[in-house]
Amino acid sequence: HVLYFRALLHMGFWNYRVIDDGGFSWSAAKRLIDFDRDPRDDNDADSWAGSYPSVSAGVDGRSLHIGFVYFDERKRKHPLYTIKPRSRTRYNLYYLRLDIDSGALYNIDGEEVPAPVNRGQAEKACLVWDTGHELSNMPSLAVDQQNAPYFLLPVSNQSPWHSRFYFIARRNGKWERVPLIDTNNTWAGCLLQADGPKDFVAYMVSGDPKDETLFYSGGLLEKWRSGDNG
Repeated sequence: HVLYFRALLHMGFWNYRVIDDGGFSWSAAKRLIDFDRDPRDDNDADSWAGSYPSVSAGVDGRSLHIGFVYFDERKRKHPLYTIKPRSRTRYNLYYLRLDIDSGALYNIDGEEVPAPVNRGQAEKACLVWDTGHELSNMPSLAVDQQNAPYFLLPVSNQSPWHSRFYFIARRNGKWERVPLIDTNNTWAGCLLQADGPKDFVAYMVSGDPKDETLFYSGGLLEKWRSGDNG
C-alpha cells in the first residue's frame, strides 16, 4: 500500500509512505513536492506557493503518477478577474512519476527530477500547461495500459464562471489538448477513466455561466467517450 499525503496545511509539502507487511509498520516519510522550498531571490510568488495533486497508480503496480497544480497563497485580488482569492488561485498543470521502490521522481521524458521539487524546478521540468492568469484546478488523471498518463482539466476563460474541460494527452513528444465541454467553474467535478487500449470515458459537470452563485459549481452530469485516444 502507498500513502500519499500532505503535512502543514496549504503551505505544506507532499510525502509518501509504503507498507508491505500487512499493516504493521510504515516506512519513513519521504518528501516529494514542496513548492515554497528555496524560493528564488526576491520572488514573492515562490514564498507563497503551494500545490494540490491528483494521483493514479501505474499499471505496473510499482509507480505512482502525480498530476498537480500551483496554488497561489498570496492574499491579493486576481490580476485578471479582480475577485477575492479564497480558493480560486490555482494555476497550470504539472506531471511527475514516482518509482515507489526507490523514491525517485521522473518527468514525462523519463528524466529524474531531484526531490523535493519546488516551484522553480516544476516549471522547468514538469510543466504540462502554463495557463497564465487563467485558473485551473486539480486534474482527473488516468493511466493507460502502456503506463502513460492522461488528464482531464478545467480551465477558466473570460471569467471563473466561463470555464472549459480539456482532455490532455502526450503525442509525438508534445502535450496536446482537446476541448470537451463548457462549465461554470474550475471547481466543477470530473472523472477520467481508461477503458481499454485506446478507450477513455469522462464524466463532467457542465454548467451555465449564469449560475455563478454556485461557489463550487453545479449543473448537469455529462458522459463523454473516445475510442481513439481522445
